[in-house]
Amino acid sequence: MWLNVTERDIRNGKRGDVHKCVIAKCIARYLNLDPMDVFVGGANIWIKHRYFTTTKKLQSFIQDFDDGLVVKPFSFSLPIKPPKVQARLVVARKEKKVLQYA
Repeated sequence: MWLNVTERDIRNGKRGDVHKCVIAKCIARYLNLDPMDVFVGGANIWIKHRYFTTTKKLQSFIQDFDDGLVVKPFSFSLPIKPPKVQARLVVARKEKKVLQYA
């Protein structure tokens, strides 16, 4: 699954925080998880008891961010399945059918 690190992730990330860094926030956002369920430490990522090794590019990004350097949005992939998106019909006020995602 490809994940896109956004300006918002960068702006809201906390340097040196394994649960609130840019990458952890991005993963938590994509997988709809609490950031405490994601741990990013150097060359490793843990997501709810699953372990992944990061690429050199990702390690460099993490190091640059933690060192206070300017970083830009980018994309990276993790070997995980995207979350299921369930569509449901919701009847709004004037009996109009609106498609929403749960």
